Amino acid sequence: MSNTKKNKERAITLNLLIDSLIGVGPIKFGMTKKEIRSVISSDVKEFKKTPTSETLTDVFDFCHVYYKQDDTCEAIELFEPAIPIFNNEKLIGVSFKEVKKLFLQLDKDVEIEETGLTSIKYGVALFVPSLSRSEKEPVEGVFLFEQGYYD
Repeated sequence: MSNTKKNKERAITLNLLIDSLIGVGPIKFGMTKKEIRSVISSDVKEFKKTPTSETLTDVFDFCHVYYKQDDTCEAIELFEPAIPIFNNEKLIGVSFKEVKKLFLQLDKDVEIEETGLTSIKYGVALFVPSLSRSEKEPVEGVFLFEQGYYD
């Protein structure tokens, strides 16, 4: 199979529909580490996100998956080459200004921060490290979390 064909297939598989507070694509909150590894056909590594993390995070080539003490998924962090889709709109690679407008229409309680925004209502946080330069900067990461994650 040619590299071009592989890249096309990969692009198709990395369009991931966000199901708010449920998961994204084949990854659902509450799935075990073993279940997630079986639905993601990619090499996996593990690491501790912070020195005080109590659980290991799975690292795939397009996401990080975070687990609770019982090894069930509680959060997912997506980055390129993933293309997360929320409300029929792509999130990564789109200007923060456009995505912010979408979330402000859907969630009056959205929290705007120095590096993005968080919608507790939809279980979505956006990461834009260069946001201080301009709201035209693109979203680089999407963090999805289950209900109660920030309680």
